[in-house]
Amino acid sequence: MKMIPHSDRREVEALSSIDQYRKFIATYERGGWAPIEFDYLDYIDCDKIVSHPVIIEFGDDIGYNFPIGECEYATDEYPVFNRQEVETRVLPECIGDGFYDVFVDENNIVNFDDSGLGTHNHYKLKIGQDYYLAKKKLPPVESE
Repeated sequence: MKMIPHSDRREVEALSSIDQYRKFIATYERGGWAPIEFDYLDYIDCDKIVSHPVIIEFGDDIGYNFPIGECEYATDEYPVFNRQEVETRVLPECIGDGFYDVFVDENNIVNFDDSGLGTHNHYKLKIGQDYYLAKKKLPPVESE
């Protein structure tokens, strides 16, 4: 029986599902690799075309695809203008007739009749799952 002897050295490789397709024919999108898949033509039978999907890889694929999660969130940004001025207001009736001065220091959002001036961004992020692979592997044993 084959076995791998004990070692105190760490002989595992920490990986992420975001980069699991980096050794494939792939494109880099939204912070991760996405494999390019195409159809391989098997045969044409009268009016029917039979094919199967193919993904080409150049690395040591383990044969399992780890899930890639997604997170969505939105942000709103509005320009704010600082207003600092002395404003003259009318005294309340209970105090009497006259005017008084008030220093106004406030932030105002500029808006239109039907909406505000600003930007609304919608983000969709990929979330990878960590996984570990051993650097040394035992060969598979054929069962009888």
